Amino acid sequence: MTLGQWFRNYLYIPLGGSRAGRLRLVRNLLIVWVCTGLWHGAAWNFALWGLYYGCLLTLEKLWLGPVLARLPGIVRHGYTLLAVGVGWVLFACGNWTEIESFLRSLFVPGGQDGIAFSTQMMAILAVGVLAATPAPAKVVATVVKRFPRLLLPLSAVVYSGVTALSIACMVGATYQPFLYFRF
Repeated sequence: MTLGQWFRNYLYIPLGGSRAGRLRLVRNLLIVWVCTGLWHGAAWNFALWGLYYGCLLTLEKLWLGPVLARLPGIVRHGYTLLAVGVGWVLFACGNWTEIESFLRSLFVPGGQDGIAFSTQMMAILAVGVLAATPAPAKVVATVVKRFPRLLLPLSAVVYSGVTALSIACMVGATYQPFLYFRF
């Protein structure tokens, strides 16, 4: 049984689920998500994380769902990445100052305390955004269709390069202990 199934079966459904009107739906979602946050840790940031996802899910169920369904796929993916990214900031930061500093460095040009995006960070971001589109798969399919024997060497070069770049970035970064080691 997953954590989500447990909260659904033993908390959300006994509270009435979504059967008792919009107000109860909102209440039940918020209770379940705040409890989910507190399950991850007995600190205010985990409760805030749960409240954030409860509010987000409530907005999507009641109003945003139809709007999101009409948007292009890339916009929906961007929305999801943004929503989950902000959620992880709430989950990982221990106090409001850290949350504010982290969000400011993500969304304010020049960042917190004058920290700006470096050229390397911008290049990695651009490559990541490009790699997340269908374009690379189309290029590879075209090359492989014209030159079928290049599939294996091309794959080896690309995967080796991505692995080497990932290792170089990890080695160059500062040490961050695994999040759950704090518990």
